[in-house]
Amino acid sequence: MNNLELTYKLTKSLINVRTELTEWARLSREGKLNDFHEKNMIKNAFEIDELLKEVGIEWIKDYEANMKIKKSIGI
Repeated sequence: MNNLELTYKLTKSLINVRTELTEWARLSREGKLNDFHEKNMIKNAFEIDELLKEVGIEWIKDYEANMKIKKSIGI
């Protein structure tokens, strides 16, 4: 993937997560955050992690541990 395409995907993903973060924060304050919401948060975080990795930002310390987490929640 070229840099422009990666930048677009990363930006789009971050914009989508921004909206979801406000929703998750509201649900958390109201005590309505459930497993489904938590799995979606983790899924979105992993998608962003992968995009950052493609861009060249490797901030994940233990990639194998992250893969185990992904498998445990069915991503």
